[in-house]
Amino acid sequence: MYYPSSQIQTDLYSNGELLILITKESYIGSYYSTSTGKYFMGKSPNNAKGSIELIKYAKNPASNVAALEPDNDEDAPYYNYSLQTISYLHLKGITSIKAPSIPKYHYPTPTTQDYKVGEFSRYFCKKINESIFIEISVKDFVKLKNKDTTLLFNLYNPFLLTWVISGDKNKIAIENKNSVNYKELKGGCRGLSTYLKNNFTQFYSLYTSGGEFLLPNGKDYIGFYHIHPDKGPMVGIKHTLLPHSLLTPIGKTPSLESPSPIVPPSPNIYNGSSNTSGGY
Repeated sequence: MYYPSSQIQTDLYSNGELLILITKESYIGSYYSTSTGKYFMGKSPNNAKGSIELIKYAKNPASNVAALEPDNDEDAPYYNYSLQTISYLHLKGITSIKAPSIPKYHYPTPTTQDYKVGEFSRYFCKKINESIFIEISVKDFVKLKNKDTTLLFNLYNPFLLTWVISGDKNKIAIENKNSVNYKELKGGCRGLSTYLKNNFTQFYSLYTSGGEFLLPNGKDYIGFYHIHPDKGPMVGIKHTLLPHSLLTPIGKTPSLESPSPIVPPSPNIYNGSSNTSGGY
C-alpha cells in the first residue's frame, strides 16, 4: 500500500510493546506508523516486511480480541511463527489467526458400562514446570498428544489415570490412591492428590449385573444399589427421601417352612440315693 511521506513516520523501533497482528507474538524490531494510527513492520513501506501489520499491546486489549479466543488468558504466550510463515499467510490473505487456547476443564461422567467393568479412564494435563492440573476431555487429550495447534500443547503435558469405581470401597480407595501416588512419584505429577482433594472414591458406586439381589416382586435386580445402615441393600446409587425398593440377597431369602418344634431335654430326676443300680 502506498503512503505519501507526509502520512508516515519511519525508522521507529519496538522493544516488545507491539504485537504482530496475525499471531499476537511480541515484536522487537523496526517499524513505521501511518497517520491513520496503524503500524507496520520494517523501517518504511519500501521494506519487504512493510505490509505486515502490528498492533499495540495493552493489558486488556479491547481492539485486539478479534484474533483471540474469548476465554484465553490475556497473558498466555503465543506461538513463535517465523517471519517467512507470517509473510506467506499475509500473501494468502490470512489476516488473523486464532491464538491457541488453554485446555478446558471437563467433568467426567462414568457410563453404566463403566460401572459394569468397574473402572474408567480420566484424562488430565499438567502445566510444564508448575503444579497446575486440569481435568480434560478425551478430545482435548488426543489434541495435546497430537500437538494440535488449537491448544497450547507446548505448555501442557497430557496424561491419563485408570480410575476404579466399583467393588469394595476400601480397596477402591487404596487402589486409586496408589495410582495417584505413582503418578506423583514417577510421572512428574506432584500435587495431583491435592488437585483431586484426596478423594480417592470419587464416582464410586455399587452396581450389580444380576444374580445377587431380588426385587420385592421376586425378579432379579440389575442396576445401581446402596447399603442402608439399618435396612440393608436398596435400589439406587444413594439413599433419598423418595420411595425406593428394598433388595433381598439371593440365597438369603427367609424360609417359608414352619420351624421344627423345640423339644426340651428330659429332666434329670434325683431321688436322693447314691445307689444307681436301679434297686434290688
